[in-house]
Amino acid sequence: MATAYQCKCGYKDTLDIKCPMCGSKMKAFQCGPPAKDESTTPSIPYVANDHVAKHTDWALGEEINSKSDRKKKYKAAGLRFYSANEYRRRYGGVGKCGRAITYAGQTSHRSTAERM
Repeated sequence: MATAYQCKCGYKDTLDIKCPMCGSKMKAFQCGPPAKDESTTPSIPYVANDHVAKHTDWALGEEINSKSDRKKKYKAAGLRFYSANEYRRRYGGVGKCGRAITYAGQTSHRSTAERM
């Protein structure tokens, strides 16, 4: 556990200093998570969510039910699963597309290059 300090006026700090609010000496107290107790049940490790909405993966031609299911099927088929940004970082290729901004009452949807 860590040690913090508190003044009688309520001011708290992590440093053992004179209280800047009232000038009195601050008292130490223990803070932070409790010490690990081996006699209790062990903590459960963090597990990433395996949920994916049920859908058909067109690259595989099969239905996917979870992330682990997709991973197994891609490995069996010899495919790799990359995001577009990861693929671009690894292999280069297609540049990023621009953004289209529209607003109410817009009359022309041509780009500035097309207007010239």
